[in-house]
Amino acid sequence: MSSRLLFFSIAFLYVGYVIGQSTNVVIDDILIIGNKKTKNYIINRELTFAEKDTLPIIELAEAIPQSERNLLNTQLFNYVSINIIDWNTQKNRVVIEIEVREAWYIFPAPIFELADRNFNVWWVEQNRALNRINLGVRLKYRNFSGNADELKTTIQFGYTQKYEVNYLYPYINHGLTLGLEGNLLYAQNRELAFQSLNNKLVFHRNDDEILFQRFRAKVGLKYRPNIFATHIFRIEHHRNSVAASVADQLNAEYFGRGRTNLQFHVLEYEFEYDEHDLRIYPQDGFALKTKIRRQGLLPGDDIHNWVFRAEGDRFFRFSPYFSLGTYAVGQLATDKSQLNYYQYRALGYDNDFVRGYEYYVIDGKAFLLWKNKLKWMIYNRDVDIARWVPLKSMKEMPFRLYVTGGFDTGYVQDPLFADNNPLTNQWLFGQTLGLDMLVYNNFVYTVELSRNHLDEYGVYLHFNVRL
Repeated sequence: MSSRLLFFSIAFLYVGYVIGQSTNVVIDDILIIGNKKTKNYIINRELTFAEKDTLPIIELAEAIPQSERNLLNTQLFNYVSINIIDWNTQKNRVVIEIEVREAWYIFPAPIFELADRNFNVWWVEQNRALNRINLGVRLKYRNFSGNADELKTTIQFGYTQKYEVNYLYPYINHGLTLGLEGNLLYAQNRELAFQSLNNKLVFHRNDDEILFQRFRAKVGLKYRPNIFATHIFRIEHHRNSVAASVADQLNAEYFGRGRTNLQFHVLEYEFEYDEHDLRIYPQDGFALKTKIRRQGLLPGDDIHNWVFRAEGDRFFRFSPYFSLGTYAVGQLATDKSQLNYYQYRALGYDNDFVRGYEYYVIDGKAFLLWKNKLKWMIYNRDVDIARWVPLKSMKEMPFRLYVTGGFDTGYVQDPLFADNNPLTNQWLFGQTLGLDMLVYNNFVYTVELSRNHLDEYGVYLHFNVRL
């Protein structure tokens, strides 16, 4: 949308504010342009106003930028602009135009992934071993039918042989509040980490035998009553097995009690409330997320326990260039007698890590983690890459660069294996300086120089980590 049109929209809203905050306007019509595939109702679902609404001018002034953020947070669009294109000042009636530029939805990509927990572990501790690489093909198809649904399939070979399909259909009812999700996964390995020693994973490999197999099936019902809140109810079936040599010779507690099979059912409830300005990389707003997981629903299941997890963050924008983020998470698994090494995970996996400890795993039944990051935006441009990328939806690449500094602390409670893992049952501290790159408002690349309480320094790479 032209800057002239945007100027007049702002001017109209300002005049309305001067006249009086109680002055109401009626939204006569909402026009949507640029959505070649996305259905109009998907866009309208993310708006904080609707056609024929009557609302104070000052509320409309706040609703327009919030609705733009909501649409960007769907990750269906690279660009969103909402403007008033017609205003009958005598009758206080407006026409609103929404212009979107759809993202590229189909991501068929070869898989070239590291089997290790992060790049640094593979590069330093595993000596860049090529047999620890996964190869294959992954298809991620966002907005599969134009209804904001998503299909993901994976065919993978190499270190982990894996086949997976996942499908999400966000709205199945007229009120656009209920959705469905489903997942099937099969994976197998000829190498596995069978224990933790000195807070490092210890691996065993047998090229003549499959050491570990995993099967999972799950379905979920998603309830989204408003823009910010989401409830998900899931039921899962898990069937895992290891070779007899794992339980007999390596670790009898891998599945617990010398078992070679671990089968159980799960009922899980997840709640998330998210008011971030941009969910993939927030600079303002907050989010809360809780998860309650019951493992073992049937008498014949091999484990019966509960897992509780709660996390939240808050971001403060001090200016267009500076912001501060803080994040805290805690997790607890009940019934120590039901725990096994396979599920005995705390810090060092996925995004649950204290910066500076990327080379370590800190296993346990419960943990606390607190992360903080100050961000300074030093570059913000839409880069024209049309000469290199022929896709119209990707010809302009929104690119932001941030200088960051952070401080983390975490604690893991380990009542089982602490004698061999000295980083448990104590507070861990890490500091970091780094660079964050936000690309297409959908991808975050991070490089950081970090230090831990052992006075160890390292340069670490991360992908799509908020803090």
